[in-house]
Amino acid sequence: GFINSEYLDKAKFLAGNMPASSPPRLSSLVDIHMKNGSFLKSKQSAGCKLTGGMFSAEGPLAAEKSSFIAAGRYVDFKPLQTFFKNAGIPKLYDVFGKVTILTGKYMDVSATGIVSHSTYRLNYPFVLPVDNGYRIDNEMNQKERIDQGGAGISLRYCHGAISHKLNASLSYRKGINADSLTNFNDSFYTSSFAHNPVTQLNDSRKHLTILTKSILPLFGDNSLLEFGIRLNRNDYLFSLSDQSQHSGDYIFCTNGMPDTLPWILNPNQKSIHFGSLESGAFLEHCYRTTMLETSVGLRTDYYRLLKDFALSPRLSGSLSLGNAGTFSSNLGLYQQFPTDMPSFIFYFFSQNSTISNDSLNALEKTFLGYLQPFRCWQGSCGFEHEFFGALKTRIEAYGKWYDREYRSISPTYKDIFTIDKNGNTALQNQDGKRKAYGVELSIKNRHDRRLFYSLAGSCLDVKNKYKDGRWYNDWTNVGYTFSVDIGSTFRKRHMLSVSLRGNGGLPLCDQLIQMDCVGRKYTVLDTTSLYFSQRLGNLFFANLRYEYTKKIGGMEFDAFLEALNIFNYTPTLEYKFNGDRFVEVKPFGFTPILGCTVYL
Repeated sequence: GFINSEYLDKAKFLAGNMPASSPPRLSSLVDIHMKNGSFLKSKQSAGCKLTGGMFSAEGPLAAEKSSFIAAGRYVDFKPLQTFFKNAGIPKLYDVFGKVTILTGKYMDVSATGIVSHSTYRLNYPFVLPVDNGYRIDNEMNQKERIDQGGAGISLRYCHGAISHKLNASLSYRKGINADSLTNFNDSFYTSSFAHNPVTQLNDSRKHLTILTKSILPLFGDNSLLEFGIRLNRNDYLFSLSDQSQHSGDYIFCTNGMPDTLPWILNPNQKSIHFGSLESGAFLEHCYRTTMLETSVGLRTDYYRLLKDFALSPRLSGSLSLGNAGTFSSNLGLYQQFPTDMPSFIFYFFSQNSTISNDSLNALEKTFLGYLQPFRCWQGSCGFEHEFFGALKTRIEAYGKWYDREYRSISPTYKDIFTIDKNGNTALQNQDGKRKAYGVELSIKNRHDRRLFYSLAGSCLDVKNKYKDGRWYNDWTNVGYTFSVDIGSTFRKRHMLSVSLRGNGGLPLCDQLIQMDCVGRKYTVLDTTSLYFSQRLGNLFFANLRYEYTKKIGGMEFDAFLEALNIFNYTPTLEYKFNGDRFVEVKPFGFTPILGCTVYL
Protein backbone atom coordinates (compact mmCIF):
# COMPACT_ATOMS: atom_id res chain seq x y z
CA GLY A 1 0.00 0.00 0.00
CA PHE A 2 2.98 2.34 -0.09
CA ILE A 3 2.70 3.53 -3.73
CA ASN A 4 -0.32 3.84 -5.99
CA SER A 5 0.77 1.87 -9.06
CA GLU A 6 -1.50 3.90 -11.36
CA TYR A 7 0.99 6.77 -11.13
CA LEU A 8 4.13 4.81 -11.86
CA ASP A 9 5.99 5.97 -14.95
CA LYS A 10 8.18 2.89 -14.85
CA ALA A 11 9.34 0.39 -12.27
CA LYS A 12 12.32 -1.84 -12.84
CA PHE A 13 12.84 -4.86 -10.61
CA LEU A 14 16.38 -6.25 -10.56
CA ALA A 15 16.86 -9.64 -8.93
CA GLY A 16 20.37 -9.86 -10.34
CA ASN A 17 22.78 -7.96 -12.59
CA MET A 18 22.42 -4.83 -10.46
CA PRO A 19 24.81 -2.22 -11.90
CA ALA A 20 27.65 -0.82 -9.83
CA SER A 21 25.78 2.49 -9.66
CA SER A 22 22.92 0.93 -7.66
CA PRO A 23 22.83 1.23 -3.83
CA PRO A 24 24.43 -1.73 -2.01
CA ARG A 25 21.89 -4.55 -1.95
CA LEU A 26 22.26 -8.31 -1.79
CA SER A 27 19.38 -9.93 -3.59
CA SER A 28 17.14 -7.43 -5.35
CA LEU A 29 16.48 -3.80 -6.10
CA VAL A 30 13.40 -1.85 -7.23
CA ASP A 31 14.04 1.30 -9.30
CA ILE A 32 10.84 3.41 -9.32
CA HIS A 33 10.08 6.51 -11.37
CA MET A 34 6.81 8.35 -10.77
CA LYS A 35 4.85 10.03 -13.57
CA ASN A 36 5.28 13.67 -14.52
CA GLY A 37 2.20 15.84 -14.84
CA SER A 38 1.07 17.02 -18.27
CA PHE A 39 2.90 20.09 -19.60
CA LEU A 40 0.01 20.95 -21.94
CA LYS A 41 -3.42 20.13 -20.50
CA SER A 42 -5.12 20.07 -17.09
CA LYS A 43 -6.77 16.80 -16.07
CA GLN A 44 -8.74 15.75 -12.99
CA SER A 45 -10.39 12.55 -11.84
CA ALA A 46 -12.30 11.28 -8.83
CA GLY A 47 -13.71 7.90 -8.01
CA CYS A 48 -15.37 5.85 -5.31
CA LYS A 49 -16.11 2.21 -4.61
CA LEU A 50 -17.41 0.05 -1.82
CA THR A 51 -14.02 -0.04 -0.10
CA GLY A 52 -12.86 3.58 -0.57
CA GLY A 53 -12.11 6.28 -3.11
CA MET A 54 -9.44 8.18 -5.04
CA PHE A 55 -8.66 11.53 -6.66
CA SER A 56 -6.02 12.95 -9.00
CA ALA A 57 -5.16 16.24 -10.65
CA GLU A 58 -2.39 17.25 -13.03
CA GLY A 59 -1.50 19.97 -15.47
CA PRO A 60 0.96 22.72 -16.38
CA LEU A 61 2.15 25.34 -13.92
CA ALA A 62 3.67 27.32 -16.78
CA ALA A 63 2.80 26.08 -20.27
CA GLU A 64 5.45 23.69 -21.64
CA LYS A 65 7.92 24.72 -18.89
CA SER A 66 6.62 23.14 -15.68
CA SER A 67 3.98 20.71 -14.49
CA PHE A 68 2.45 19.17 -11.39
CA ILE A 69 0.61 15.99 -10.49
CA ALA A 70 -1.15 15.07 -7.24
CA ALA A 71 -3.07 11.92 -6.36
CA GLY A 72 -4.49 10.17 -3.32
CA ARG A 73 -6.55 7.12 -2.42
CA TYR A 74 -8.31 5.59 0.58
CA VAL A 75 -8.97 1.87 1.00
CA ASP A 76 -10.83 0.30 3.94
CA PHE A 77 -12.19 -3.26 4.00
CA LYS A 78 -13.98 -2.76 7.32
CA PRO A 79 -17.43 -2.38 5.66
CA LEU A 80 -17.03 -6.00 4.53
CA GLN A 81 -16.13 -7.28 8.01
CA THR A 82 -19.68 -8.36 8.80
CA PHE A 83 -19.57 -10.75 5.83
CA PHE A 84 -16.17 -12.29 6.59
CA LYS A 85 -15.71 -13.40 10.18
CA ASN A 86 -12.22 -13.66 11.69
CA ALA A 87 -10.53 -12.27 8.57
CA GLY A 88 -7.80 -9.67 8.82
CA ILE A 89 -8.98 -6.12 8.05
CA PRO A 90 -6.63 -3.97 5.93
CA LYS A 91 -6.92 -0.19 5.77
CA LEU A 92 -4.66 2.31 4.01
CA TYR A 93 -4.34 5.71 2.44
CA ASP A 94 -1.56 7.34 0.43
CA VAL A 95 -0.91 10.74 -1.13
CA PHE A 96 1.52 11.45 -3.95
CA GLY A 97 2.71 14.73 -5.48
CA LYS A 98 5.35 15.77 -8.00
CA VAL A 99 6.48 19.04 -9.59
CA THR A 100 8.73 19.12 -12.66
CA ILE A 101 10.46 22.24 -14.02
CA LEU A 102 12.36 22.54 -17.30
CA THR A 103 15.05 25.06 -16.38
CA GLY A 104 16.75 25.15 -19.78
CA LYS A 105 17.41 23.26 -22.97
CA TYR A 106 19.49 20.60 -21.24
CA MET A 107 18.40 20.69 -17.58
CA ASP A 108 15.32 19.81 -15.54
CA VAL A 109 14.46 19.74 -11.85
CA SER A 110 11.79 17.62 -10.15
CA ALA A 111 10.54 17.35 -6.57
CA THR A 112 8.52 14.36 -5.36
CA GLY A 113 6.67 13.58 -2.13
CA ILE A 114 4.85 10.44 -0.96
CA VAL A 115 3.03 9.69 2.30
CA SER A 116 1.39 6.37 3.18
CA HIS A 117 -0.44 4.93 6.19
CA SER A 118 -1.62 1.33 6.44
CA THR A 119 -2.99 -0.86 9.21
CA TYR A 120 -3.92 -4.51 9.50
CA ARG A 121 -6.07 -5.86 12.35
CA LEU A 122 -6.67 -9.47 13.26
CA ASN A 123 -8.82 -10.91 16.07
CA TYR A 124 -8.94 -14.53 17.16
CA PRO A 125 -10.09 -16.46 20.26
CA PHE A 126 -7.38 -16.82 22.89
CA VAL A 127 -7.12 -19.13 25.89
CA LEU A 128 -5.08 -18.06 28.92
CA PRO A 129 -3.57 -21.12 30.65
CA VAL A 130 -2.98 -20.12 34.26
CA ASP A 131 -1.81 -21.92 37.41
CA ASN A 132 -3.28 -25.37 38.17
CA GLY A 133 -4.59 -25.64 34.58
CA TYR A 134 -7.19 -22.90 35.08
CA ARG A 135 -8.41 -21.63 31.69
CA ILE A 136 -9.67 -18.17 30.76
CA ASP A 137 -11.36 -17.66 27.41
CA ASN A 138 -10.47 -14.33 25.87
CA GLU A 139 -9.84 -12.61 22.55
CA MET A 140 -6.48 -11.58 21.12
CA ASN A 141 -6.34 -8.39 19.07
CA GLN A 142 -3.29 -7.92 16.87
CA LYS A 143 -2.61 -4.65 15.08
CA GLU A 144 0.15 -3.85 12.65
CA ARG A 145 0.61 -0.26 11.53
CA ILE A 146 3.11 1.06 9.02
CA ASP A 147 3.61 4.76 8.35
CA GLN A 148 6.06 5.59 5.62
CA GLY A 149 6.90 8.23 3.10
CA GLY A 150 9.55 10.52 1.80
CA ALA A 151 10.45 13.54 -0.26
CA GLY A 152 13.22 14.13 -2.72
CA ILE A 153 14.63 16.49 -5.29
CA SER A 154 16.36 15.53 -8.52
CA LEU A 155 18.51 17.68 -10.84
CA ARG A 156 19.42 16.31 -14.25
CA TYR A 157 21.64 17.70 -17.01
CA CYS A 158 21.84 15.97 -20.40
CA HIS A 159 23.71 17.15 -23.45
CA GLY A 160 24.42 14.50 -26.04
CA ALA A 161 26.34 11.63 -24.41
CA ILE A 162 27.19 13.77 -21.38
CA SER A 163 24.87 13.36 -18.40
CA HIS A 164 24.96 14.47 -14.76
CA LYS A 165 22.35 13.67 -12.14
CA LEU A 166 21.98 14.58 -8.47
CA ASN A 167 19.36 13.08 -6.14
CA ALA A 168 18.75 14.10 -2.53
CA SER A 169 16.01 12.39 -0.52
CA LEU A 170 14.69 11.94 2.98
CA SER A 171 12.53 8.90 3.74
CA TYR A 172 11.07 7.33 6.86
CA ARG A 173 9.33 4.17 7.96
CA LYS A 174 7.60 3.66 11.29
CA GLY A 175 6.35 0.17 12.07
CA ILE A 176 4.23 -0.75 15.10
CA ASN A 177 3.14 -4.25 16.16
CA ALA A 178 0.81 -4.51 19.13
CA ASP A 179 -0.88 -7.46 20.87
CA SER A 180 -3.71 -6.95 23.33
CA LEU A 181 -6.27 -9.08 25.14
CA THR A 182 -9.13 -6.74 24.24
CA ASN A 183 -11.95 -8.38 26.22
CA PHE A 184 -9.93 -9.04 29.34
CA ASN A 185 -12.18 -8.85 32.43
CA ASP A 186 -11.67 -12.06 34.39
CA SER A 187 -11.62 -11.35 38.16
CA PHE A 188 -9.47 -14.40 38.99
CA TYR A 189 -6.70 -13.19 36.70
CA THR A 190 -6.97 -9.50 37.59
CA SER A 191 -6.40 -10.39 41.23
CA SER A 192 -2.78 -11.13 40.26
CA PHE A 193 -2.36 -8.99 37.15
CA ALA A 194 -3.04 -5.28 37.56
CA HIS A 195 -3.28 -4.49 33.85
CA ASN A 196 -4.63 -5.92 30.65
CA PRO A 197 -1.53 -7.57 29.14
CA VAL A 198 -0.47 -5.43 26.18
CA THR A 199 2.79 -5.66 24.30
CA GLN A 200 4.00 -3.29 21.61
CA LEU A 201 7.12 -3.17 19.45
CA ASN A 202 8.16 -0.06 17.52
CA ASP A 203 10.72 0.05 14.73
CA SER A 204 11.27 3.50 13.23
CA ARG A 205 13.92 4.40 10.67
CA LYS A 206 14.89 7.52 8.75
CA HIS A 207 17.21 7.70 5.78
CA LEU A 208 18.90 10.76 4.33
CA THR A 209 20.56 9.97 1.02
CA ILE A 210 22.55 11.92 -1.57
CA LEU A 211 23.40 10.24 -4.88
CA THR A 212 25.30 11.46 -7.91
CA LYS A 213 25.80 9.82 -11.29
CA SER A 214 27.80 11.19 -14.21
CA ILE A 215 28.25 9.74 -17.70
CA LEU A 216 31.07 10.90 -19.96
CA PRO A 217 32.17 9.65 -23.41
CA LEU A 218 35.56 7.94 -23.41
CA PHE A 219 37.61 6.96 -26.46
CA GLY A 220 34.77 7.63 -28.92
CA ASP A 221 30.99 7.39 -29.00
CA ASN A 222 30.89 3.66 -28.17
CA SER A 223 32.74 3.94 -24.88
CA LEU A 224 31.24 5.55 -21.78
CA LEU A 225 32.55 6.10 -18.29
CA GLU A 226 30.06 6.22 -15.42
CA PHE A 227 30.96 7.32 -11.90
CA GLY A 228 29.34 8.75 -8.79
CA ILE A 229 29.13 8.83 -5.01
CA ARG A 230 26.59 7.87 -2.36
CA LEU A 231 26.23 9.46 1.08
CA ASN A 232 23.71 8.02 3.48
CA ARG A 233 22.65 8.58 7.10
CA ASN A 234 20.37 6.08 8.82
CA ASP A 235 18.60 6.86 12.10
CA TYR A 236 17.16 4.00 14.14
CA LEU A 237 14.60 4.25 16.93
CA PHE A 238 13.50 1.02 18.61
CA SER A 239 11.19 0.66 21.57
CA LEU A 240 9.54 -2.19 23.45
CA SER A 241 6.62 -1.89 25.84
CA ASP A 242 5.11 -4.69 27.95
CA GLN A 243 2.39 -3.42 30.27
CA SER A 244 1.65 -6.74 31.97
CA GLN A 245 2.24 -6.76 35.72
CA HIS A 246 2.16 -9.72 38.08
CA SER A 247 2.29 -9.84 41.87
CA GLY A 248 1.83 -13.06 43.80
CA ASP A 249 2.78 -16.72 43.69
CA TYR A 250 3.62 -18.50 40.47
CA ILE A 251 3.98 -22.23 39.85
CA PHE A 252 7.22 -23.28 38.15
CA CYS A 253 7.72 -26.80 36.88
CA THR A 254 11.04 -28.37 37.94
CA ASN A 255 11.74 -31.88 36.63
CA GLY A 256 8.02 -32.30 36.04
CA MET A 257 7.07 -31.34 39.59
CA PRO A 258 5.26 -28.10 40.58
CA ASP A 259 7.15 -25.59 42.69
CA THR A 260 5.30 -22.52 43.99
CA LEU A 261 7.41 -19.40 44.44
CA PRO A 262 6.66 -15.72 45.03
CA TRP A 263 7.10 -13.79 41.80
CA ILE A 264 6.85 -10.14 40.82
CA LEU A 265 6.75 -9.10 37.17
CA ASN A 266 6.94 -5.36 36.53
CA PRO A 267 6.10 -3.58 33.25
CA ASN A 268 9.11 -3.43 30.94
CA GLN A 269 9.78 -0.43 28.70
CA LYS A 270 12.96 0.01 26.68
CA SER A 271 14.04 2.31 23.86
CA ILE A 272 17.21 3.29 22.04
CA HIS A 273 18.05 5.82 19.36
CA PHE A 274 21.25 5.91 17.33
CA GLY A 275 22.46 6.88 13.88
CA SER A 276 24.90 5.49 11.34
CA LEU A 277 26.76 6.93 8.39
CA GLU A 278 27.47 5.13 5.12
CA SER A 279 29.42 6.32 2.12
CA GLY A 280 30.19 4.77 -1.22
CA ALA A 281 31.47 5.37 -4.72
CA PHE A 282 31.37 3.54 -8.03
CA LEU A 283 33.21 3.52 -11.33
CA GLU A 284 31.93 1.66 -14.38
CA HIS A 285 33.07 1.41 -17.98
CA CYS A 286 30.47 0.60 -20.64
CA TYR A 287 31.18 -0.31 -24.26
CA ARG A 288 28.30 -0.40 -26.72
CA THR A 289 27.99 -1.29 -30.41
CA THR A 290 25.06 -2.40 -32.52
CA MET A 291 25.55 -6.03 -31.46
CA LEU A 292 27.67 -5.98 -28.32
CA GLU A 293 27.30 -4.28 -24.94
CA THR A 294 29.70 -4.84 -22.05
CA SER A 295 30.10 -3.35 -18.61
CA VAL A 296 32.91 -3.62 -16.07
CA GLY A 297 32.36 -1.88 -12.75
CA LEU A 298 33.51 -1.62 -9.16
CA ARG A 299 31.76 -0.09 -6.19
CA THR A 300 33.13 0.46 -2.72
CA ASP A 301 31.14 1.15 0.44
CA TYR A 302 32.13 2.06 3.97
CA TYR A 303 29.76 1.25 6.84
CA ARG A 304 30.84 3.37 9.77
CA LEU A 305 28.60 1.55 12.24
CA LEU A 306 30.28 -1.76 11.27
CA LYS A 307 33.72 -0.14 10.89
CA ASP A 308 34.09 -2.11 7.65
CA PHE A 309 34.77 -1.59 3.93
CA ALA A 310 33.12 -3.57 1.15
CA LEU A 311 34.47 -3.93 -2.40
CA SER A 312 32.05 -5.25 -5.02
CA PRO A 313 33.24 -5.93 -8.60
CA ARG A 314 30.64 -6.41 -11.35
CA LEU A 315 30.88 -7.74 -14.92
CA SER A 316 28.09 -8.03 -17.49
CA GLY A 317 27.60 -8.34 -21.22
CA SER A 318 24.95 -8.85 -23.89
CA LEU A 319 25.06 -9.92 -27.52
CA SER A 320 22.30 -9.01 -29.98
CA LEU A 321 21.92 -11.33 -32.97
CA GLY A 322 19.05 -9.50 -34.63
CA ASN A 323 16.23 -11.88 -35.46
CA ALA A 324 17.88 -14.57 -33.35
CA GLY A 325 17.40 -12.56 -30.15
CA THR A 326 19.66 -11.11 -27.46
CA PHE A 327 21.80 -13.15 -25.07
CA SER A 328 23.06 -11.68 -21.79
CA SER A 329 25.16 -12.76 -18.83
CA ASN A 330 26.60 -11.27 -15.66
CA LEU A 331 28.79 -12.06 -12.66
CA GLY A 332 29.15 -10.00 -9.52
CA LEU A 333 29.80 -9.69 -5.82
CA TYR A 334 27.13 -7.90 -3.79
CA GLN A 335 27.38 -6.70 -0.19
CA GLN A 336 24.91 -5.04 2.14
CA PHE A 337 24.56 -3.65 5.63
CA PRO A 338 22.69 -6.32 7.70
CA THR A 339 19.50 -4.26 8.01
CA ASP A 340 17.67 -6.65 10.38
CA MET A 341 20.51 -6.95 12.88
CA PRO A 342 20.03 -3.62 14.73
CA SER A 343 16.46 -4.54 15.67
CA PHE A 344 17.38 -8.17 16.44
CA ILE A 345 20.15 -7.15 18.86
CA PHE A 346 17.86 -4.63 20.55
CA TYR A 347 15.03 -7.10 21.12
CA PHE A 348 17.50 -9.73 22.37
CA PHE A 349 18.94 -7.52 25.13
CA SER A 350 15.82 -5.47 25.93
CA GLN A 351 14.20 -8.50 27.60
CA ASN A 352 16.60 -7.96 30.51
CA SER A 353 14.75 -5.50 32.75
CA THR A 354 17.94 -4.50 34.61
CA ILE A 355 19.59 -3.02 31.50
CA SER A 356 19.05 0.73 31.19
CA ASN A 357 18.34 2.47 27.89
CA ASP A 358 21.82 4.05 27.88
CA SER A 359 23.44 0.66 28.43
CA LEU A 360 21.30 -0.81 25.64
CA ASN A 361 22.50 1.91 23.29
CA ALA A 362 26.14 1.15 24.11
CA LEU A 363 25.61 -2.62 23.71
CA GLU A 364 23.95 -2.11 20.35
CA LYS A 365 26.83 -0.08 18.92
CA THR A 366 29.43 -2.46 20.35
CA PHE A 367 27.91 -5.58 18.82
CA LEU A 368 27.22 -3.92 15.47
CA GLY A 369 30.91 -2.99 15.37
CA TYR A 370 31.76 -6.71 15.32
CA LEU A 371 29.55 -7.45 12.31
CA GLN A 372 30.67 -7.78 8.70
CA PRO A 373 28.51 -6.80 5.72
CA PHE A 374 26.40 -9.66 4.43
CA ARG A 375 27.81 -10.96 1.14
CA CYS A 376 26.44 -12.73 -1.94
CA TRP A 377 28.19 -14.05 -5.05
CA GLN A 378 25.81 -14.34 -7.96
CA GLY A 379 25.58 -14.83 -11.69
CA SER A 380 22.87 -15.13 -14.31
CA CYS A 381 22.33 -15.63 -18.01
CA GLY A 382 19.32 -14.61 -20.05
CA PHE A 383 17.72 -14.58 -23.47
CA GLU A 384 15.32 -11.97 -24.84
CA HIS A 385 13.46 -11.99 -28.15
CA GLU A 386 10.35 -10.60 -29.79
CA PHE A 387 8.56 -13.36 -31.65
CA PHE A 388 6.36 -12.59 -34.66
CA GLY A 389 6.95 -8.89 -34.02
CA ALA A 390 4.38 -8.96 -31.20
CA LEU A 391 5.40 -11.26 -28.33
CA LYS A 392 8.18 -9.93 -26.13
CA THR A 393 9.75 -12.91 -24.34
CA ARG A 394 12.46 -13.04 -21.72
CA ILE A 395 13.96 -15.97 -19.83
CA GLU A 396 16.68 -15.79 -17.17
CA ALA A 397 18.47 -18.37 -15.03
CA TYR A 398 20.35 -17.34 -11.91
CA GLY A 399 22.40 -18.71 -9.06
CA LYS A 400 23.33 -17.04 -5.74
CA TRP A 401 25.69 -18.02 -2.93
CA TYR A 402 25.54 -16.28 0.47
CA ASP A 403 28.59 -16.95 2.66
CA ARG A 404 28.33 -14.47 5.56
CA GLU A 405 25.06 -15.57 7.11
CA TYR A 406 24.52 -16.59 10.71
CA ARG A 407 24.08 -20.33 11.12
CA SER A 408 20.55 -21.62 11.52
CA ILE A 409 19.92 -23.97 14.41
CA SER A 410 16.21 -24.36 13.66
CA PRO A 411 13.63 -22.70 11.42
CA THR A 412 12.93 -20.10 14.11
CA TYR A 413 16.36 -19.56 15.64
CA LYS A 414 19.76 -18.48 14.32
CA ASP A 415 23.05 -19.11 16.07
CA ILE A 416 23.98 -15.44 16.58
CA PHE A 417 25.08 -15.14 20.21
CA THR A 418 27.39 -17.30 22.26
CA ILE A 419 29.20 -17.16 25.63
CA ASP A 420 32.95 -16.53 25.55
CA LYS A 421 35.52 -18.00 27.93
CA ASN A 422 35.00 -15.10 30.36
CA GLY A 423 31.27 -15.78 30.59
CA ASN A 424 30.27 -12.75 28.52
CA THR A 425 27.81 -12.63 25.61
CA ALA A 426 29.60 -12.57 22.23
CA LEU A 427 28.74 -12.92 18.56
CA GLN A 428 29.25 -16.16 16.66
CA ASN A 429 31.32 -16.23 13.50
CA GLN A 430 29.43 -15.32 10.32
CA ASP A 431 30.12 -18.67 8.66
CA GLY A 432 26.54 -19.62 7.82
CA LYS A 433 25.70 -20.52 4.22
CA ARG A 434 22.68 -19.97 1.99
CA LYS A 435 22.09 -20.75 -1.68
CA ALA A 436 19.43 -19.89 -4.23
CA TYR A 437 18.91 -20.72 -7.88
CA GLY A 438 16.02 -20.52 -10.29
CA VAL A 439 14.58 -19.69 -13.69
CA GLU A 440 12.22 -16.83 -14.57
CA LEU A 441 10.10 -16.47 -17.72
CA SER A 442 7.90 -13.61 -18.95
CA ILE A 443 5.82 -13.18 -22.12
CA LYS A 444 3.94 -10.02 -23.05
CA ASN A 445 2.20 -8.96 -26.24
CA ARG A 446 2.36 -5.48 -27.71
CA HIS A 447 -0.45 -3.39 -26.28
CA ASP A 448 -3.59 -4.00 -28.30
CA ARG A 449 -6.91 -2.73 -26.94
CA ARG A 450 -8.73 -5.62 -28.60
CA LEU A 451 -6.60 -8.22 -26.82
CA PHE A 452 -3.82 -7.74 -24.30
CA TYR A 453 -2.13 -10.34 -22.13
CA SER A 454 1.00 -11.13 -20.18
CA LEU A 455 2.33 -14.28 -18.54
CA ALA A 456 5.12 -14.63 -16.01
CA GLY A 457 6.42 -17.47 -13.90
CA SER A 458 9.41 -18.76 -12.00
CA CYS A 459 10.81 -21.92 -10.49
CA LEU A 460 13.18 -21.44 -7.57
CA ASP A 461 14.95 -23.23 -4.76
CA VAL A 462 16.31 -21.47 -1.65
CA LYS A 463 18.10 -23.42 1.09
CA ASN A 464 19.95 -22.71 4.33
CA LYS A 465 22.74 -24.80 5.79
CA TYR A 466 21.90 -25.65 9.38
CA LYS A 467 24.28 -26.22 12.24
CA ASP A 468 23.90 -29.98 11.80
CA GLY A 469 25.58 -29.65 8.35
CA ARG A 470 22.44 -30.42 6.35
CA TRP A 471 20.54 -28.17 3.93
CA TYR A 472 16.91 -27.24 4.62
CA ASN A 473 14.32 -25.14 2.81
CA ASP A 474 14.29 -21.45 3.59
CA TRP A 475 10.91 -19.98 4.56
CA THR A 476 10.93 -17.99 1.27
CA ASN A 477 11.32 -21.15 -0.79
CA VAL A 478 7.82 -21.36 -2.27
CA GLY A 479 9.05 -23.47 -5.20
CA TYR A 480 7.23 -21.66 -8.01
CA THR A 481 5.26 -18.51 -8.79
CA PHE A 482 3.05 -17.51 -11.70
CA SER A 483 0.84 -14.67 -12.89
CA VAL A 484 -1.48 -14.37 -15.90
CA ASP A 485 -3.28 -11.23 -17.05
CA ILE A 486 -5.58 -11.20 -20.05
CA GLY A 487 -8.16 -8.68 -21.21
CA SER A 488 -10.09 -7.38 -24.17
CA THR A 489 -11.96 -4.23 -25.19
CA PHE A 490 -15.11 -4.83 -27.22
CA ARG A 491 -17.80 -2.62 -28.72
CA LYS A 492 -15.61 0.42 -27.86
CA ARG A 493 -17.06 0.98 -24.37
CA HIS A 494 -16.66 -2.39 -22.69
CA MET A 495 -13.56 -3.99 -21.22
CA LEU A 496 -13.24 -7.36 -19.53
CA SER A 497 -10.06 -8.61 -17.85
CA VAL A 498 -8.99 -11.58 -15.74
CA SER A 499 -5.93 -11.89 -13.50
CA LEU A 500 -4.58 -15.09 -11.97
CA ARG A 501 -1.91 -15.23 -9.27
CA GLY A 502 -0.39 -18.16 -7.48
CA ASN A 503 2.66 -19.74 -5.88
CA GLY A 504 3.78 -22.87 -4.16
CA GLY A 505 3.27 -23.45 -0.46
CA LEU A 506 5.33 -21.71 2.18
CA PRO A 507 7.27 -23.97 4.57
CA LEU A 508 5.55 -24.67 7.87
CA CYS A 509 7.68 -25.79 10.78
CA ASP A 510 6.14 -28.74 12.61
CA GLN A 511 5.20 -27.87 16.18
CA LEU A 512 3.86 -30.04 18.96
CA ILE A 513 1.46 -28.95 21.71
CA GLN A 514 2.67 -30.06 25.11
CA MET A 515 1.38 -29.65 28.66
CA ASP A 516 3.35 -28.83 31.78
CA CYS A 517 2.95 -30.26 35.28
CA VAL A 518 -0.11 -28.11 36.11
CA GLY A 519 -1.89 -28.39 32.76
CA ARG A 520 -0.63 -25.24 31.02
CA LYS A 521 -0.17 -25.79 27.28
CA TYR A 522 2.75 -24.60 25.17
CA THR A 523 4.41 -25.49 21.85
CA VAL A 524 7.82 -26.88 20.90
CA LEU A 525 9.46 -27.69 17.58
CA ASP A 526 8.98 -31.25 16.42
CA THR A 527 12.62 -32.34 16.26
CA THR A 528 11.66 -35.91 15.31
CA SER A 529 10.84 -34.79 11.75
CA LEU A 530 12.89 -32.82 9.26
CA TYR A 531 12.66 -29.08 9.66
CA PHE A 532 10.06 -27.55 7.34
CA SER A 533 8.76 -31.01 6.48
CA GLN A 534 5.26 -29.60 5.97
CA ARG A 535 4.17 -26.75 3.73
CA LEU A 536 1.17 -24.45 3.86
CA GLY A 537 -1.25 -25.00 0.98
CA ASN A 538 -0.46 -23.59 -2.45
CA LEU A 539 -1.94 -20.14 -3.06
CA PHE A 540 -4.18 -19.32 -6.01
CA PHE A 541 -6.22 -16.16 -6.53
CA ALA A 542 -8.43 -15.29 -9.50
CA ASN A 543 -9.88 -11.80 -9.98
CA LEU A 544 -12.32 -10.55 -12.63
CA ARG A 545 -12.98 -6.95 -13.70
CA TYR A 546 -15.65 -5.53 -16.01
CA GLU A 547 -15.48 -1.87 -17.02
CA TYR A 548 -17.91 0.36 -18.92
CA THR A 549 -16.77 3.73 -20.30
CA LYS A 550 -18.96 6.53 -21.63
CA LYS A 551 -18.30 10.17 -22.53
CA ILE A 552 -20.83 12.73 -21.33
CA GLY A 553 -20.07 16.24 -22.53
CA GLY A 554 -16.52 17.08 -21.51
CA MET A 555 -16.41 14.26 -18.97
CA GLU A 556 -15.56 10.59 -19.18
CA PHE A 557 -17.50 8.25 -16.91
CA ASP A 558 -16.11 4.86 -15.86
CA ALA A 559 -18.18 2.26 -14.01
CA PHE A 560 -16.66 -1.05 -12.97
CA LEU A 561 -17.37 -4.28 -11.13
CA GLU A 562 -14.54 -6.20 -9.53
CA ALA A 563 -14.86 -9.76 -8.30
CA LEU A 564 -12.00 -10.79 -6.03
CA ASN A 565 -11.29 -14.47 -5.35
CA ILE A 566 -14.00 -15.57 -7.76
CA PHE A 567 -13.54 -19.21 -6.76
CA ASN A 568 -13.99 -18.29 -3.07
CA TYR A 569 -10.59 -19.75 -2.39
CA THR A 570 -9.47 -19.00 1.17
CA PRO A 571 -6.18 -20.80 1.85
CA THR A 572 -4.58 -20.94 5.27
CA LEU A 573 -1.95 -18.20 5.38
CA GLU A 574 -0.69 -18.90 8.89
CA TYR A 575 -1.27 -20.89 12.08
CA LYS A 576 -1.35 -19.08 15.45
CA PHE A 577 -1.20 -20.90 18.78
CA ASN A 578 -3.98 -19.47 20.96
CA GLY A 579 -3.00 -21.12 24.23
CA ASP A 580 -5.01 -24.27 23.54
CA ARG A 581 -4.75 -25.12 19.83
CA PHE A 582 -3.58 -23.76 16.51
CA VAL A 583 -5.98 -21.30 14.86
CA GLU A 584 -6.03 -20.96 11.09
CA VAL A 585 -5.56 -17.45 9.68
CA LYS A 586 -7.41 -17.05 6.37
CA PRO A 587 -7.94 -14.11 3.99
CA PHE A 588 -11.22 -12.88 2.51
CA GLY A 589 -13.05 -15.22 0.18
CA PHE A 590 -15.21 -14.13 -2.75
CA THR A 591 -15.58 -10.32 -2.64
CA PRO A 592 -17.58 -8.26 -5.19
CA ILE A 593 -16.76 -4.52 -5.33
CA LEU A 594 -18.68 -1.92 -7.33
CA GLY A 595 -17.29 1.52 -8.13
CA CYS A 596 -17.07 4.41 -10.57
CA THR A 597 -14.57 7.07 -11.71
CA VAL A 598 -15.15 10.45 -13.36
CA TYR A 599 -12.43 12.05 -15.55
CA LEU A 600 -12.54 15.80 -16.27
